[in-house]
Amino acid sequence: MLNYISTNKGKYLRVKELADEYDIDVSHLNIDIDELEISDVEMVSKDKAYKAYNKVNNPVLVEDSGFYIEDYPNKKNFPGTLVKRSGISNNIELLLKTMADQTNRKCYFISCVTYYDGEEYYQFKSYSYGVLATEKRGTLPNSARSRLWEVFIPDGYIKTLAEMTDNERQERSSNSNSAFKQFFEWYKEKVKILKKSIEKNT
Repeated sequence: MLNYISTNKGKYLRVKELADEYDIDVSHLNIDIDELEISDVEMVSKDKAYKAYNKVNNPVLVEDSGFYIEDYPNKKNFPGTLVKRSGISNNIELLLKTMADQTNRKCYFISCVTYYDGEEYYQFKSYSYGVLATEKRGTLPNSARSRLWEVFIPDGYIKTLAEMTDNERQERSSNSNSAFKQFFEWYKEKVKILKKSIEKNT
């Protein structure tokens, strides 16, 4: 049984749905972990996994994400993991005003999944590249992770995430090699090897 640490039940349900495809059991532990106030998503995720492990004293799985705008005025690759603290995701109007004169509107999301067993850290990352729209577009679905969906246009598309239909978003998700997909494939292989080792020694 995997222990997924998150205060967001919606995230857990999405993780569980994917885990079910790999026939892996995942439990949800609603534990609030203090996060480092730095923009390095790998370090934030590793620190969270360490703190979570010390709370439950069992292997844990955590996820952290960041949103990076290449040419944010005077702050390259801002805000990173500080999306909520910066207020950017809640004040899209201010973000668009700040970026109004920027010609380079490239931006991207990073998702970092960290598994910590008390001895080793295993990290898996995925990237979603795109550009920032010049205005808000679309209607936020219940599944939206933030208001950034109203202004993020993924590479290869002309719609923002908020403008896409559920089927379009699902198709995009299915075609991506998400950090969780990478993890579950690795973990399933890890369990398989462990079982073979146990059978060999019995």
